[in-house]
Amino acid sequence: MNPSDFRRHGHELMEWIADYYENIETRPVQPPTKPGDVKALLPGSAPDQPEPFERIISDLNSIVLPNVTHWQHPDFFGYFPSNSLGAGILGELKRVAIFQIRSSRFISLFLRMSLSQNRCTVLRDVL
Repeated sequence: MNPSDFRRHGHELMEWIADYYENIETRPVQPPTKPGDVKALLPGSAPDQPEPFERIISDLNSIVLPNVTHWQHPDFFGYFPSNSLGAGILGELKRVAIFQIRSSRFISLFLRMSLSQNRCTVLRDVL
């Protein structure tokens, strides 16, 4: 993916995420999906060639969203992920863009060899 396509698809995906959050209350917290329902909606094998981004968004809308538990739904009280708010999503995007691994204690010890990683780990611990 070239930088121009990345920007275009990134904007499209941010709009998709904003729309998802704007309309999440219209979805059931947990879908009536039964074992095998999602598999029946998927092709028998992975595509040989990359699919257009529009197809990926279409699959998100028609296959994924109707068949997942919506953890960010206001009526879901099972778990409160820290990245479910807009600021958290943007923070995750930044972290992935500059490849900052979420660190457990073991990984944190290993990553402290890198000064820049150590700064991000310390920043995470402070926040």
